Amino acid sequence: MDRLSLIFWLWMLCFGITLVWTLVQVTVGWAVGARPVSAILGYGPTLVKCHIGGIPCSFRLIPGGGAVSFKALTEGAASRDSLLQLSAPRYAAAVLLPWVVQVTIGMACLGASKALHQFASGFAMPFELFLLRDRVEHFLALIQHGERVTALGLLSVKMAAVNLLPLPFFAGGALLFLPWRKARPDWVEKLALISFAAFMSWTLYVSYLVITTLF
Repeated sequence: MDRLSLIFWLWMLCFGITLVWTLVQVTVGWAVGARPVSAILGYGPTLVKCHIGGIPCSFRLIPGGGAVSFKALTEGAASRDSLLQLSAPRYAAAVLLPWVVQVTIGMACLGASKALHQFASGFAMPFELFLLRDRVEHFLALIQHGERVTALGLLSVKMAAVNLLPLPFFAGGALLFLPWRKARPDWVEKLALISFAAFMSWTLYVSYLVITTLF
């Protein structure tokens, strides 16, 4: 597989996972009683804007992450986040179920045993910097050799594991701080900034590894 095709399939896999997560998040939100207001798929410059099911959606250049907003802006009044108005069990379901779906996709692609093993090991991935280069090279080799289903399953469970880490801006942190979801203590906000900065540094390092492996 030539380099351009490899980049294309890498982009498609990341976009596919982001799209599935966003659709599930919107669907689960509706199901538990929260009203999605907007959805953003990816990062960077906007490629396409459209409405899907009456919800404004923005498709951006760099896939691999997204956001669904439940915060409605009311003229002359403070914004109201319908997700935060839910009971604790419904809020937990809205946060957790999209990642359960990602793990389920991984199980369909890899088999249950392998997917769960890869999911469990994914929690340590941000801290195992010395293994990242080998992991990036292995993942890109899967795509290059046409094993895209395996690559999809692996990426699904790893992304689910990372997003369930107990950091304030991740799903795992949202569950951990469930009792304080409506009014977080100041120390939680400070922890969120510190952990976000650390995670962005890690993300930049992974991006560097991907680019140097590709080129």
